[in-house]
Amino acid sequence: MLIANLLIITLLSIGLLAAIYKEKDRFRASSIHAHIIVMSVSMMLSLFFGFLLGIVLGTDFVLATIIATTYGVLIGCLLGLLFDPFVMLSGTVEGIMGGMMGAMTGNMVLMSSKLTTIIVFFDVLFLVLLLLSFNLVFRFTAKKTKQPQKLQPVPTGKTNEM
Repeated sequence: MLIANLLIITLLSIGLLAAIYKEKDRFRASSIHAHIIVMSVSMMLSLFFGFLLGIVLGTDFVLATIIATTYGVLIGCLLGLLFDPFVMLSGTVEGIMGGMMGAMTGNMVLMSSKLTTIIVFFDVLFLVLLLLSFNLVFRFTAKKTKQPQKLQPVPTGKTNEM
C-alpha cells in the first residue's frame, strides 16, 4: 500500500509540475502568483513524500530525512528556476522544510496502532490539496489577457472615385 502511495504521489506530482511548466509564461507575469504556487507545491509534495518515506524506511529516520529533503530541494529548485532566483530560493527552503517535517511525522506515527487511519488521512489531504493546486493553476491560466484592439480607420467621407 505504501509503495503504491509513493508511486501515485510521484505520478500526480509529475502531472502538476507539467501543468505548471506548460503555463509558466502566464505565471511569470505575476511574481506573487509564481511565488505562492512554487512555495505551496514544493512544501506539499515534499511533505507527503517524506511522510510516506518515513513510514516505508521505518526506523531509519536519517535516510528518510535525507531522501525527502533532497526531493524537496529538487522540486523547489526545478520549479523556482522557471521564474526567478527569489522564487527558487523560497521553493527550495519550503521543500527542505516539508521533507524534514514529513519524514519526522512518518517516523513518529510508525508505531501507532492507527497507522492506516493516518495514511488514509494524509492521502485524502494530499488529494484535496492537489485538486486545489490544479484548480488554481487552471483558473489562473484560463483568464484571458485582454488583447489590445486594433484601431480602425476613421471614415473621412472622401472617396477615391474619379
